[in-house]
Formats: sequence, C-alpha cells, structure tokens
Amino acid sequence: MSLAAAGQARAGDLPVKADPQAPKPLALGGWLFSPTLFVGSIYNSNVNQTEHALSSWGERVIPGFSASLDNGIHQTSIYGLADIQNYTGSAAVDRTTVDAKVGLSQVYLPTPDWTIKFNGDFTRQADVFNAATFAPANTPLGATSGASIAPTTVSPQVSAVRSNQYSGSLSVDKRFGRTFAGLGFSAVSTQFDSGPAGTTNRNGTVYTVTGRGGFDVTPQLYVFVDPSLNWQRYTDTARDSQGYRITAGVGTAAPGLWQGEVYGGYQAENNDIVGTYDGGIVGVRLGYSPNRFWDFRGSVDETLGASSIASGGNTGVASRVTTGLLSVVYNGMPRGWTAGGRLGYVRTDFVNIARIDNGWLAGANVGYEIWRNFGITVDYQFKSVDSDTAGQSFDQHVVSLGATYKY
Repeated sequence: MSLAAAGQARAGDLPVKADPQAPKPLALGGWLFSPTLFVGSIYNSNVNQTEHALSSWGERVIPGFSASLDNGIHQTSIYGLADIQNYTGSAAVDRTTVDAKVGLSQVYLPTPDWTIKFNGDFTRQADVFNAATFAPANTPLGATSGASIAPTTVSPQVSAVRSNQYSGSLSVDKRFGRTFAGLGFSAVSTQFDSGPAGTTNRNGTVYTVTGRGGFDVTPQLYVFVDPSLNWQRYTDTARDSQGYRITAGVGTAAPGLWQGEVYGGYQAENNDIVGTYDGGIVGVRLGYSPNRFWDFRGSVDETLGASSIASGGNTGVASRVTTGLLSVVYNGMPRGWTAGGRLGYVRTDFVNIARIDNGWLAGANVGYEIWRNFGITVDYQFKSVDSDTAGQSFDQHVVSLGATYKY
C-alpha cells in the first residue's frame, strides 16, 4: 500500500473486500457502474412500529447503483439506494414508505503525501436500523476520524417519524515521512417530517471541526490522536449544546487479516438546561477477513448530544447514545449462492431524566443466482426496543422474498 493510499484508508472508510462471486461492473466511458434491483413481496409483523403490533403484507422494490472513476489523481464515487415499501393493510399509518440514500465521495491526490477529500450524502430514514442505512451487504463502515461525515444517530422508537439528513464534509491530510496530520470540517442537518406535536422541534444541524495526527510505529501499525469541537443547534433551542471530544488509539491500514482502529478518550457537552455532561469513551472500528470466504466488519462508539425523541412526556433534551454494528458476509457457499448477516445495538440514556431505551437489530439474507446477474433473495430482519418508559417498547419482524438483478 502506498503512503497516499495508507493515509486515505486511515482517514476514510475501511476498504470493502471484493466478493469473488460478484458480477463485474459495467464500464462506461471510464466509469465502473454497478446497478442493482430487488422486486418482491414483504411481510411486516408491526407495520406501524407500535407497542400493540399490526401486521401487513405488501410489495417491496429496492433500486440501487454505485459508480466509480479513478484516474490516479482524482477518485470519484457515487452511490444511490431507495427502499420502497407498499403495504396492503388499511390500518397502516403510512401504507407507502420510501427510505433512500444517495451520495458522492471525491478524493484528490495532488502529490503522494497530500489527500483532499469531500463527502456529500443525503439519507432518508426512520431510524438508524432502516434498510437504507444498514442493510446493503459489503457497504463500508464509517470512519472514526474527523475526515468523514459523522451523522446524527436517530434511535429506534415507537411510531417513528422519518427524517431527511443532509451531510457534508471536507478534509485535508498531509504526510511528513512516518508522521501524518489532518484537519476536517463537517455539517449534518436533520429535518423531521411533520407529525405529532413536538416532532419538528428536533430539527437541527451539528457542526464539527476535527484534527488528526499520528505516527507510523511499523509499516503495519500506527498510533493516532483525534481532537474535535462541535456545535449543535436545533429549532428547540433548549436542545442546543457545544462540546469537545478527544480520542487516541492504535490502528492498522495494511492489507491482511485485520484492518481498523481501537481507541479511547473523553468527551463533554454543555447544555443550558442540564449543564455539562461528560464521560470516557472506548471504541472500535474493525474489519476482519480470515480468508477469501469470510468478511466481518464492526464498530462500537458513543456520542453525546440532543435527545432524538420528540418533546412531550418523559423525553428530556439531552442524551448519551451508544451504538454497536456488526456485518458478516460469507462467500464460501456453492457457486451461485450468497449469504450475509447483521447485528446492531443502540442504547439511549437520557441525561436529565430517568429513562433508558435499548434497541436491537438482527438480520440475515440468502441469495441464489438462477442465471447470470439474476437470482432470488430472501431477507429477514428483527428489530426491538425495550424502554423503561410505558408504551415505548415494541418488537418487529420483517421478511422479504423476491427477484434480484445485479450487474
């Protein structure tokens, strides 16, 4: 791995391991283009995501694409995904829902020791466990460093209201022999759909300035420190806060069994109502590929900020959110077969009130290619929230079966 590539890997996402059974991308004028499409049926055991479940059958369509262009100095990636679900049950609050994710990543390498990176992303979702954010197999996990966008975590909740999240970041990284340094800025704006009273007062924008510095201890290992400052501003000014975070750790970006970072540190936020709330951080962002058949990716992190729950009742204005995500891809099945799994956890501790929400996700998918680029896919997802506040817990099972096209 070149120094430029190593610096980019440290400041960006974990590289995605290639699927040996995946179709080759379509070459169009220098671009590598990979369209996908899923069309099928869906069963949802709790279509309204409430404590008292209402089930419904429906139809599901998921079009998507990714495209990349690399001339050595400029590297451009574009991606898009829409998850359209239409339910037949007349009692469904939203009979037709659309989650979506689309974005652009641009990397500029003017010299081997400079990396300039821009990211832009739009995500529409009900919470962090929706398909547009988590389900796509082989999607790289977000980085811990300030060079990447750090989206606001939307915790799973009863009667979730969808939101539109607009994210942008710009970072510059420089190498000085075995030493590297960087500076980044990001802005994440979240706008909730109109709904029950108090919903849109969660609308707001989080601004973050980050630094990054480190040293290559060996060709395989490096140490780093990531300080950052943030300003969180909302329609409901009672949720406003400002704070800082500093982490340090060890990582590896060299090809091999392991890639990623393990880190620890301290963070603090100040809110006019609750004062200063703070605490230590222990986090990890790792990829593990023991052989060409298995690929594991996981992350654990904690963030401080405004409560993502609408005002009214036992909600508070500030929260501490712990998130853990794990994805597994297995390519060792007989030719034509694919399989993957995912597991997620979100714990929300409300700072100024006695409330804790624990959210869980588990899922798996299996696919079989009937003929070139066309096959059948079965996907299962379980989502659950256990809250110590009455009426705020639910369980949900979602099963999809249909035809998949991948180029």
